[in-house]
Amino acid sequence: MEIKMLLVYVLLMLTSGITDLWIFFRISQVAASKKNILSLGAVVLLLPILCGGVVELATFLEILFFIFYFRKSKKKDVATGSILIVGVADSIIDIITSILGELLSIEDEIYLNLLVPIVVISLTVFIIEIFYKHLHAYLISENRNVFIGLLFYLYVSTTLTTIFYRQTKKITSLSIFFTIFVLIQVVFAIATYGELINIQKHLLKKSQQDKLIKEQKQLQEYTRYLEESEDELRAFRHDYRNMFNSLKISAQEGDTKELIQKLDEYTKTNLNAKAFEKYRDVNHIKVKSLKSIIIAKLTEMYGSKIPYNFECRDDITKIPNNINELDLVRIIGISCDNAIEESKALLNQRS
Repeated sequence: MEIKMLLVYVLLMLTSGITDLWIFFRISQVAASKKNILSLGAVVLLLPILCGGVVELATFLEILFFIFYFRKSKKKDVATGSILIVGVADSIIDIITSILGELLSIEDEIYLNLLVPIVVISLTVFIIEIFYKHLHAYLISENRNVFIGLLFYLYVSTTLTTIFYRQTKKITSLSIFFTIFVLIQVVFAIATYGELINIQKHLLKKSQQDKLIKEQKQLQEYTRYLEESEDELRAFRHDYRNMFNSLKISAQEGDTKELIQKLDEYTKTNLNAKAFEKYRDVNHIKVKSLKSIIIAKLTEMYGSKIPYNFECRDDITKIPNNINELDLVRIIGISCDNAIEESKALLNQRS
């Protein structure tokens, strides 16, 4: 009987170890190389033996080893989160197995002692297979630190509950309360994180909408500028012959003073030099992101009555591959903002 129980224990340890490795590699999507499998597998399988069958201690040391093993890896956060999920899964498996063991009274039934944990482990594997992509996505998202924090909280909660079960070794009203409490914690943690993601998506969507509205207004301003400029050019084209005929007569009569006076009056009434310079050369920029930021900053400078000179004689149709477009836009935006801020300060000093 003792030999059979020992075999059952060894088989369960092997099954649990292999399951832990599978869950880790499945969720983290770390390369299951020969080195990783041998190194991590040896730790997962040997730690329970070295810890004298104290599963909670073995799992804790396993988590520490995995974190240390991947400390210099680019997937450090993913590995940490994945091994914490393994720890939570192990604790939940132990809790459910203990409850079923008490309900079914399988303490002296060797095969049931083997069958029940395997069924629970199989169910866990099935659930992980369904949700592993979502879990991996959470671990690589911008909120991964929050998610990892929730996993650590769940790991501590479930581990404490598992220890409590091992101490009591029977189902009591208190143990039932702890089980329900842990389940509520799991649901609460998942719901909290899900709500956080939804809120951030809503804020991001609103931010994107505000940005699109702002860009649309800037483009409308640019379009109106082009239309006004075109109208002014048409008006100029319409009457410039009459103007030159008048100037020609003044020139022939040698009235230089009158000639200069007429040119000055015409320029003031018909040609707004600043308006013509407002978006000069912007039409040469074909990259939408660059054009948008340039239009935005020129509009701001023009509206703030800041003197400026923008020049772009060559067409810009694309950005070199070795330059990040978003970084370039950000640099231009920051540079213009700094220049605008300093210019406003100088204008205030003069006024």
